[in-house]
Amino acid sequence: MRQTKMCPDCSGRKFAVTELKDSDRCRVPVLPPKEGSFEVWICARCGYTALYARNLPQDIEDMARRYPDELRVVDAESGGQGPYR
Repeated sequence: MRQTKMCPDCSGRKFAVTELKDSDRCRVPVLPPKEGSFEVWICARCGYTALYARNLPQDIEDMARRYPDELRVVDAESGGQGPYR
């Protein structure tokens, strides 16, 4: 949505954009403290919501090693063969 400026669900083109933060009402357990934030895009027409990670360190493997309970890296670009040949 952020790149195309179009909702993939309803093709809407008007959005509310904000930053997802921890608060007393909402815990954001998906990123370790001080390791980035999320930009949230919400379609004004249908409510479809997309999260985009911001300000992440370049070495996400190192971040995953430092926070193994909060983050894991899935590398689908490693060239391994899948079930389809």
